[in-house]
Amino acid sequence: DQDLALDTFGWDGAHPLIQNFQIQGIPFVFLVDKEGKIDYTGHPSQTNLEERINELINRNPVAE
Repeated sequence: DQDLALDTFGWDGAHPLIQNFQIQGIPFVFLVDKEGKIDYTGHPSQTNLEERINELINRNPVAE
C-alpha cells in the first residue's frame, strides 16, 4: 500500500514535498536538468531512467 509506505516515514499528504511534487507513493524519482529544471517526476518504472539520465547528461544547456 503506497499510503502505508509514506506513513512509515511519517509523511502525510500535507507534507510540502508530497504536495509540490505530487508524490503518490514510493518509490518516486525526479530528474533535474543542468539548468535546475525538473525534467521528470514519477515512478521509476514508468520511464527508462538510464536513457533519460544519459540524455540529461549529454544535453547542452540553453545559451542565454
